[in-house]
Amino acid sequence: MSLFAAGITDTTDYKVNDLHAKSLEEALVDGDKLLTRASYNDIARNAARSMQRLADLVGATTQYRVASEAVGLAEYLGRSGSEVRGALDEMLKQHSHEWAGFLEYSGKSSWVAQLARE
Repeated sequence: MSLFAAGITDTTDYKVNDLHAKSLEEALVDGDKLLTRASYNDIARNAARSMQRLADLVGATTQYRVASEAVGLAEYLGRSGSEVRGALDEMLKQHSHEWAGFLEYSGKSSWVAQLARE
């Protein structure tokens, strides 16, 4: 997703080769025998949901969670709470924007979008 958002062409060989497919099974590279379909589904679901959950942290209903993380992070970094909170808010907004673009690219009925909604 990060390479997509940065406009970088990724030439890595992945186990999944079609983000637009309707199902993960349709998106998998033919003939791969390293993991079971259930394993791929579990990995994909966790990855998509993690990205979605991070994007969901932008908004009024999650402010207490972000604030508490910012306090701990500021203490660890030896920086002011407001400085860290501002940077964290900006990072979350950027991630949310990039994730929305990735989902749009994949398509509303793609396996990626379906997993993100679970």
